[in-house]
Amino acid sequence: MGYVFTYKEAQKYDDWFQKKKNELFFETEKNIMFKMLNPIKKATVLDIGCGTGKSTEALIEKNLDVSAIEPSVYMFDIAKNKIGNKAELIKGFAEDLPFDDNHFNYSVFFFSLEFTDNYKKALSEAFRVTKDKVFIFTINKYSIYRLLHFNNKKINFFSSYGLRKDIYNILGKVPIEHRMVNFLKREFFLMNKNPFAALIAMTVVPVPKIKMTPLSLKILSKSKMFSATPKPI
Repeated sequence: MGYVFTYKEAQKYDDWFQKKKNELFFETEKNIMFKMLNPIKKATVLDIGCGTGKSTEALIEKNLDVSAIEPSVYMFDIAKNKIGNKAELIKGFAEDLPFDDNHFNYSVFFFSLEFTDNYKKALSEAFRVTKDKVFIFTINKYSIYRLLHFNNKKINFFSSYGLRKDIYNILGKVPIEHRMVNFLKREFFLMNKNPFAALIAMTVVPVPKIKMTPLSLKILSKSKMFSATPKPI
């Protein structure tokens, strides 16, 4: 990942979830993730950029077989202390996932794609190791929320259109579902398409593009197929 959190940033990030208002935000985000991901029990899932393990804990509670990867040693240590042996935790980068192709049923970017050094490579790696569905939760590039709270040039920000375009460039026209999250008490259907909403939630079915190579057939001439001269025994 491009932006690796320091010790103070890791502590501040983890403390954020302790506030009651932020707990409610997280509950909303978690419910949206599971509604869109719709995971099967006991299925395998990779939490990419798990941070201090909050999203990892939510996946464990959903009765999934969870693995998680995180580049920041400070984030990793906090997550490890919380989770213990309930999930496989690995210190590493989203752009170089140490797993075989189609290893997981699902993969999750829970507000982590923003911090990758090469987000297209991170997406490609997630699609490579995932066979069913990839979920992405990210801050909307055009939201007032982003303008008020985030002004860091080291962080990537995305629009729903731009992210969809990047995914199509990587995989082709695969199935994609997305909704915009506004954090309103009542969200109407049209608000789910609001281009200025705070967050983007997206699922991708990484159907692989298979390039078929035509095989040339050798057709023997009739003279070679039916020779009048018998072959010696």
